[in-house]
Amino acid sequence: PEYPKANFNSNATSSSASSSMNITEKLERALSSIAPFLRDVFTEFSHILTKTLVGSHGQELLPNGLHALKHSASVVELVML
Repeated sequence: PEYPKANFNSNATSSSASSSMNITEKLERALSSIAPFLRDVFTEFSHILTKTLVGSHGQELLPNGLHALKHSASVVELVML
């Protein structure tokens, strides 16, 4: 699939508008264009990432995270995973 390019140029928005946004809005704005690509990466490479991404007590993190990602469009949940 063709994915849009993210614009990380801080001059693209005025600093006053940017400073009034909360962290959720900033994440949504910065990552919304690349979130579909990241979801595809997590899904496509889940068999490798499941073995690599483990919790501090050895629990598998990715299967539950992928289930949540498939049912949510939240960029914040993607960042948390």
